[in-house]
Amino acid sequence: MAWFAFRMRTQVQARTKELRKSEERYRALFESLPAPSWVIDPETFRFLDVNVAAESLYGWTRAEFLTMTLAELRSPEDLPELHAQLKRCFLETEVVGLWRYKTKSGELVEGEATSRVLDFGGRRAIISIVRDVTAARRAAEALRMNEERYRKLFEHSPFGIVEYDYRPTIAWLDGLRATGVTDLAAWFETHPAEVREAMFKVSVTDMNAATLRLVGAKNRAEVLANLRQLFTDDVLAARRAAFLSVWSGRNESEGEITVRALDGTLRRIFHHWWVPKIDGRPSFQHTQLALMDLTEIKSTEAALAAERERLAVTLRAMTEGVITTDSAGVVQFMNAAGGELTGWTASAAVGRPITEVCVLRHERTSALISPPVNAALAADRPVDLPQQTALMRREGLPRLVQGRCAPIHDRSKRSVGTVLVFRDMTDRMRLESELSRASKLESVGMLAGGIAHDFNNILATIVGNLSLALMEKEVAAIAGAWLRDAERAALRARDLTQQLLTFAKGGDPVRAAVLLPEVVKEAAQFALHGSSVKCEFDIAADVRPADADKGQIGQVVQNLVLNAVQAMPKGGLVRIKLRHDVVFEDSGLPLAPGDYLHLSISDTGPGIPPEHLTRVFEPYFSTKQQGNGLGLATVYSVLRKHRGHVTVESVVGQGTTFHLWLPSARVQVDKLGETRSPFPNLQGRVLFMDDEEHIRKMTEALLTRLGLQVTAVCDGDEAVLRYKEARETTCPFDLVMMDLTVPGGKGGRDAMREILQVDPSARGIVSSGYSSDPVMANFRSHGFRGMLAKPYRISELSRTLREVLGEVRK
Repeated sequence: MAWFAFRMRTQVQARTKELRKSEERYRALFESLPAPSWVIDPETFRFLDVNVAAESLYGWTRAEFLTMTLAELRSPEDLPELHAQLKRCFLETEVVGLWRYKTKSGELVEGEATSRVLDFGGRRAIISIVRDVTAARRAAEALRMNEERYRKLFEHSPFGIVEYDYRPTIAWLDGLRATGVTDLAAWFETHPAEVREAMFKVSVTDMNAATLRLVGAKNRAEVLANLRQLFTDDVLAARRAAFLSVWSGRNESEGEITVRALDGTLRRIFHHWWVPKIDGRPSFQHTQLALMDLTEIKSTEAALAAERERLAVTLRAMTEGVITTDSAGVVQFMNAAGGELTGWTASAAVGRPITEVCVLRHERTSALISPPVNAALAADRPVDLPQQTALMRREGLPRLVQGRCAPIHDRSKRSVGTVLVFRDMTDRMRLESELSRASKLESVGMLAGGIAHDFNNILATIVGNLSLALMEKEVAAIAGAWLRDAERAALRARDLTQQLLTFAKGGDPVRAAVLLPEVVKEAAQFALHGSSVKCEFDIAADVRPADADKGQIGQVVQNLVLNAVQAMPKGGLVRIKLRHDVVFEDSGLPLAPGDYLHLSISDTGPGIPPEHLTRVFEPYFSTKQQGNGLGLATVYSVLRKHRGHVTVESVVGQGTTFHLWLPSARVQVDKLGETRSPFPNLQGRVLFMDDEEHIRKMTEALLTRLGLQVTAVCDGDEAVLRYKEARETTCPFDLVMMDLTVPGGKGGRDAMREILQVDPSARGIVSSGYSSDPVMANFRSHGFRGMLAKPYRISELSRTLREVLGEVRK
């Protein structure tokens, strides 16, 4: 028994010694591991043991580790995965995982942990050997980031970048060397087909988005499939240069090429081709080509060149003079107009002081005016030339000018010179003077027109009452001759007011059948009054009436006769001839074929020079000292508005003849010129409107004597109201006769428009003392069927009424 106990004790001691040796071997191995290692309790995650490498890497001592758990080294988000890994250790031989661990200083390090289950002191535990991969991971991350940065630069570069493998080309070139080729350029000349095919064999490995945009492709495959379409002769020449460059030991080349995009458009490209060196040796596998789109730049350069050319052309074509100077006032540039205005050539002016080239004086005082170069530089803003500035040409002749001097700045906004722009105002100032005089004439004309309008209303009352008086037999028997003389005088006054209206407004003619002989004689005699010029008339007895505005034609004759009188201040002869004329298609005159009145007015004056003869009808052209150049322009305008024509012929020293054509009237002039009763009675109801009471009373009496029933109103609103009321009865109005203008109220034009809306068949007559109003000339377009210019005789009134009422005798 004692022996058995001894034997058992001996075996235990042997095993204990063997276990101690095993633990010592484990400890020695565990401690010698270069990788951090530890043993943990799978239930509590508490460290049971750690080696020196773990202490060194993570910063805790072994004693500190033994008071800690593995969870304290892991990030909270890693704990679920940690539990799962430890469970797999009991199911698998070995579990490998990549984890982040915290050091004592708080730094995170990465480690690749290899874990397995072992027997530790008689119980199951988990040993983990952790390989520190922080540096490797950081290096890999740095490499990845570098590659990503390169990729982003590659993809987002505004320049096209193409990478390709140049090794096949090098192999092809080496093959040529092996065959004994020494002069590659000469070989290219004798083997163009082989070279061309070699150039198309491009082994592209990558290209960025900018390259695709340059050629208008969607992807790299589309580019490679269309190389022959993209390659121009420029591209092939660049490829050939690259071959020659490598052949001669130079691994880069650059230049400009034209590339044809897939849509057929041409793009101008700058290219730089090179072979990068890696470890000091050319890496043909990574040959690169950089492409920069110069199309817009070239277009901009072309546009700038065109703009410079346009600027140069503009400066040459400008009528304004342009002179530029430096900051010292020395001329640097002068355009052609500046040369013409100053009398200097540009070559002679450049380099001279502006005060020598551009001599300025006050128009009236002749005081010298300094060009405002210094003033513009000092104020750093544009400075105008003073008013009434005269530029003295090099030969001394002055020209009135207006202009402005402005500073020229460089990129830093510093004044480096000036530009002086000036224009010749001599002709414009003369024209403005003429326009001022014309404006004054227009003002006088407006005054004359207003007086004529009011005077015609007065004359209308006088003529109407004279007509009424002459219709009384007893009055006509006692004072008929006197009353008829008064009537003729009133009608002459009417013609005078018509001339005033023509002078005031001109306007469209109010044409009617006019006997020209009396108009021509009266106008000519008026123009000859007080002169020493004699007038002879040659008027055919069978001339027909003209379709004309009596007042405007009288003004035309007066202008022409007055011109003749002014051309013969010492006396002479004016011949006036009036004939009937027929114009045919081949007459050569700008007139419609038909019957015309041909009026000729000749003088025996000095004649018109040939250089002036073609300009006599131009507005403001005059050779007279005091002329305004409007007389013959008015003649031309009046004849054109009458659908007529005027020409002139002249021989210097023998005189001048004006030929006028006026259309013949289709109706005869009413010979019933005397105001006596009885007139053929008229029938119907007439609505008469005029704002002046005495005219309403007079016209109402005349219309009543003609057999009409009359209702008189004072304005357009009342006229419209009365017309509507009458339509609702059995006695509507047969005709309305209205004054054109009602101060402060509705006139005849607006009233007629409203009446026609109510009754489209309404018949109206418009009347006015302002016969130049466009409504009078074109009354039918405003809805009227007849027109009467104030003052009018009872014969004119009767004829117009009969025409409108449809009772004209056939």
